[in-house]
Amino acid sequence: MVLLAVFAGIALFLSGVGLFGVIAYAVSQRRREIGVRIALGARPGAVAAMFFSYGLRLLAVGSLLGIAGALAARRVLAGLLYGITASDPVTLVATCALVCLIGAFASIVPAWRATAPFRTGGGAAGFGRGLTRGASHARVASALVCAEVALAVMLVSASALLLLSFSGLASVAPGFDPSHVVAARITVPETEYRAAQRVGQLYDAVIDQVAGIRGVRSVAAVDKLPMAQPVWGFAVRVEGEYEDAT
Repeated sequence: MVLLAVFAGIALFLSGVGLFGVIAYAVSQRRREIGVRIALGARPGAVAAMFFSYGLRLLAVGSLLGIAGALAARRVLAGLLYGITASDPVTLVATCALVCLIGAFASIVPAWRATAPFRTGGGAAGFGRGLTRGASHARVASALVCAEVALAVMLVSASALLLLSFSGLASVAPGFDPSHVVAARITVPETEYRAAQRVGQLYDAVIDQVAGIRGVRSVAAVDKLPMAQPVWGFAVRVEGEYEDAT
């Protein structure tokens, strides 16, 4: 569970850093436009709001693409989830809200910094030398933002679903009370206990000695400890109960 939470946090952090960088780049390409707008009478706050709304539009498009991608990949996650569906609406909406919140912060900070010289009385010095590019560069920057948001929504939603699924699975009662249970592993030297009969005698001796310890109520030995190690292709059965009909 901790590992899944770490992965989700890393995905969210990387998406936030990527969004900040791409939107900051998109804003820097329009430095000359900012200077012209403010020179024509636009308020710095209004210009910052314009870029903020631009970022919100990209976030909306990217979120929709991310939801579509998450729904398209639900068959892949369906076999890995327990107690929750891959298209859980609450998880998808919460993920989109979280990514959009980080994206909104990434949008407003570069826009606010771009208008800082005008708000501090520095004027438009240097804005006429801005890196204004063509419409094709603006479209590429917008596409990068949308792709970043979509990928963030897919990664964070998948991590959240796996985390919730694991949490639900961990809360399922195993069918027995594990409190006051002590487990130990015994490694039998193959050179001294090659015969199966001698191995059985060793286990019987260990069980008898442990059973004689004060406070011990019962002792048992198993080949594969349930829920402690992978037991692929094997069934765990209690001796004398649930035996095969054959």
